[in-house]
Amino acid sequence: MNMGNKTTKACDADHKEKISFPKEKLLSSGLPLEYSVLKALADVGQNVPDPSEYRFSRTKENGQTDEFSVDLRLRCLSYHDDSLFLDLLVECKHRHDGVSWVFSPVDEGIMEVPFPQIGPARPVLSPTPSVLERSIESWPRCFKGVEVGCESSSAKGFVEGAYQLSFAALHVAIERLQSIAILPPSELSPAVILPALVTTATLRVLQPDARVEQVRGATSWDGITRAVPALLVRNIPCEDQRLDGVKLVDRNLTKTQKLRLSGSCKGGEVKDLLFWRRFTASYPTHLAVLSYSSLPTTLRQLLGRPIHEQLVGETQIGQG
Repeated sequence: MNMGNKTTKACDADHKEKISFPKEKLLSSGLPLEYSVLKALADVGQNVPDPSEYRFSRTKENGQTDEFSVDLRLRCLSYHDDSLFLDLLVECKHRHDGVSWVFSPVDEGIMEVPFPQIGPARPVLSPTPSVLERSIESWPRCFKGVEVGCESSSAKGFVEGAYQLSFAALHVAIERLQSIAILPPSELSPAVILPALVTTATLRVLQPDARVEQVRGATSWDGITRAVPALLVRNIPCEDQRLDGVKLVDRNLTKTQKLRLSGSCKGGEVKDLLFWRRFTASYPTHLAVLSYSSLPTTLRQLLGRPIHEQLVGETQIGQG
């Protein structure tokens, strides 16, 4: 017997045992979650033919350019209203079991439209709910979130994703304004830009009476929070983004395009330009945060039921 070969095989086996399958690294990369989001969309009838990462850049005051991206940009049609075009920006954040994102609720009073319809004319900014707004009116409104349940508990995961989405949504809005300024209204469909964070963390909202005393006396999440499938979080653009919103309108649109946006192509002062600057300086006002575990239900809520499901439902009602 060759003892050298036996020793080598034993060492190889021991080495293989020490090297575990790196599934946690794969999960943490976010790639499986991104793919799962695409499959969830396909399950509700949205077979996105051209999914892509959305990349954009911004130039700082010193002339240096920073590159950014969000994981997915997906263009969908609403089954609630087949003339409504949904531009879905998705940033995926995988978290291990036991991790929660906890948010502070806020009563916004008279609710402004969180995701305004842009085009063919001005954004629809009145509080009158659109089809999309009605589908999310039951979602909790929040203003701040933190990540808890892991060694590096912080707001970092949520805040980083929100920062990327906020800038990305602004750039997509500018693209939309350019289309409105170039194309005739008959060639434009109403569009809603929906920036969304999708996470495997459990989404929790603090109960109204969850003050410091109640939290100190708690032994579990029950009683101080409630788990939710989705929520809206208020987005207040940072100073850099507010400045970008104004600069992008001035820099990316020609004088003729600005005149068309204002509804006047005969020259003279662009009266509506101040409106667009104000709009982009504060856009987006809200971000959606979606729990991956509830994603199929949430997507149906957002997009409506596919036609084949509607037909099945009508058939069952007729048979009943």
